[in-house]
Amino acid sequence: MVPKSLHGLGHRVRVDVDGCRTSNDLLVRVGHGDLDAFARLYDEFGQPVYLMANRAVHDPGVSADVTQEVFLRVWREAGEFDPTRSSAWAWIYGRARASTEDGSAD
Repeated sequence: MVPKSLHGLGHRVRVDVDGCRTSNDLLVRVGHGDLDAFARLYDEFGQPVYLMANRAVHDPGVSADVTQEVFLRVWREAGEFDPTRSSAWAWIYGRARASTEDGSAD
């Protein structure tokens, strides 16, 4: 499920995301505005990002806010993802870590 705050962010591109073999494929499609791929990526990485944030801030509410912020960044910055340089998880994890370290979790 896509967070409510992401509805209306650009146009919805309907693509058969079942053809995606890896999370890298999903993230590339997100970079092209594919909201279905974004929903699948969120389903795959939302909980790990939340758990990582919660280990850092020890507050479920703040952890949920950090997770939302991370996935807003993923949506906005996915076009910058280069699967030849990083995995989707490493790319998303980097954004999550930065969000917990730069005070965004406050």
